[in-house]
This record gives sequence, C-alpha cells and structure tokens, in this order.
Amino acid sequence: MVAVLASNHHGKGRVRVTKVIRRGPVHSVLQFNVEILLEGPTNAAFTAADNSLIIPTDTQKNTVYVLAKTTSFDCAEQFAVIVARHFLATYPDLVHRCRVMVKEDTWKRVQTADSTGKTREHDHAFLKAGPHYLFGRSEGMRQPCGRISIRAFGGVKGLTLFKTTQSSFTNFHKDNNTSLPEVEDRLLGTCMDGEWEYDMLRSPDFSGDRAKIIDVLVEQFAGPADKGVYSPSVQVTCFQMGSAVLATVPSVSECTFYMPNVHNLPFDLAKYGLVNADQTGLPHIFYPVDEPHGIIQATMKRPSSKL
Repeated sequence: MVAVLASNHHGKGRVRVTKVIRRGPVHSVLQFNVEILLEGPTNAAFTAADNSLIIPTDTQKNTVYVLAKTTSFDCAEQFAVIVARHFLATYPDLVHRCRVMVKEDTWKRVQTADSTGKTREHDHAFLKAGPHYLFGRSEGMRQPCGRISIRAFGGVKGLTLFKTTQSSFTNFHKDNNTSLPEVEDRLLGTCMDGEWEYDMLRSPDFSGDRAKIIDVLVEQFAGPADKGVYSPSVQVTCFQMGSAVLATVPSVSECTFYMPNVHNLPFDLAKYGLVNADQTGLPHIFYPVDEPHGIIQATMKRPSSKL
C-alpha cells in the first residue's frame, strides 16, 4: 500500500436559508449561508467503499431547514451552536467533531415616513447592509467521557473604515530598499476581518454582544465626532480596538483582527502645472491602491491569571 488515510471530513456548503419572524405587523428577517463539516469513524467510506457510517450531505442540508423551523435564534452565532450540538447529540456514534460556519446577511429596516407622515423604521421592508457581513462559527467535540463541548466564535468580514486625518507613520526602520517617506498626517483606510471567541461559561448574549463589538470597533477607529483619535500606526489602532473589545464585552475571551492598510496615494499633478495641495498645504487629490497592501494582524486575549 502506497498511502494511508491521514484525515477526512465530509459536509455541506452554501446552504442558504431565510427565516421570517412575524410578531403582528412587525416582521424580522434572518438570512444565512451555512457550511457544515463532520468528522467521525468514516475511514471505510474512503478506503473500502463502505458508506454505512456516512450522514449524506443532502441530509445535512435538509437538517438546516428543519432546525431553522424548530428552534429559536436571532443571530448566526446562536444558529451555529444549535447546528453543531444537533449533529453531535443526534449521531453519537457517527459524529465525533462538527464544525459549522454561518455567514449572515445584515438587513436593516428602511427608514421612511409612515401613513401619518412621521419618519420611522418600516415594519416589513429592509435594506441590505454591506459590503461587510457578520458570521458565526462553532466547533463541537465529543469528549472521551461522552460529554459534548462547544466553542463559539463570532466575526465580521470586510468592515471598511476610512478617515482623512490624525494618522501617521514615522520612525520606521530604513535601509537601501526603503522608498517610503515618513508621513505625519495621512489618510488611513482598512478593510478589516475580525473574529472573536466567546467564553461559553459566561453565557454570552450573542446578538447583543456582537452589536457592542461592532460599535466599539468603529468608535475606537474614529474617536469622538468633533476631535477624532490619533493613530500613530495601524498596529497601535489594531491593539487599541482589541483591548477595547475585551474591556467592553466580558463574554469575549480573545479576538483576532486582520487589518490590511488600504493606501490612498497623492496624485502627482505637477506635470499638469498644478499643485496637489489645498489651503492647509496638504495633498487632497489621491488615487486608491488596494494592491499591494500592507498586512497587519494581531490576536488580543485576556492576561493569564496568576495563582
């Protein structure tokens, strides 16, 4: 034999499900894209064409819709935990590990005038937010004692932030290959991906906690509306955002942020007989460049307690 099976899993991806929740005239909508990956005693399916221990991926797909109907949830994280727990509890001999990713489309209520002329949130019409989206992820394991353990994660993909001042980058290492000038006042933009792990012992309020997290991320990047906040580098801003999340949301044990530095470079107008500067003396005409971009990533967690 030239090969042995090292590992395997099977599952179902891109299972799209929409749930409408009607409470009188006011409706809510949840829209998910679900991926399930199962691990168990399925080696024989690969090596001996024995499918007896395989849960068909079609069954997995149908289960998503059944659970959407029969359980209550209000966000991706909650549904990811529900799905993982279901497969581990329902198939104790077939599933030893279950990983679930749930991408969530965010639908915000339309603001419009009602029949009396008062502007308010619409009862049943929505506007899709984006380009960023939220997600929930779970990892379920069956322990040797038979107990089911679940880890839960939340996150955001493509949260695009931008500010026009109070950002610099100076005092960096320089050598013969350095062409980047030091800049005391620059534009700062990023399209960040973030993920955070919930401490399940703290019984997290998934929906409420993630709303706080998104608010904290934006507030830490921007600062007060009239004064802003100074950023000496994306690295510092990244750490400050993570620190603020941990300080504000006790149910989060750690968070990881990927923050590419999306550049806006001053356009050279000298060849056209123009000076690229406004009344402040700073450039004000730029061209955005997202390739190549700087990559800044960090994981922030709570300090280990000392016994």
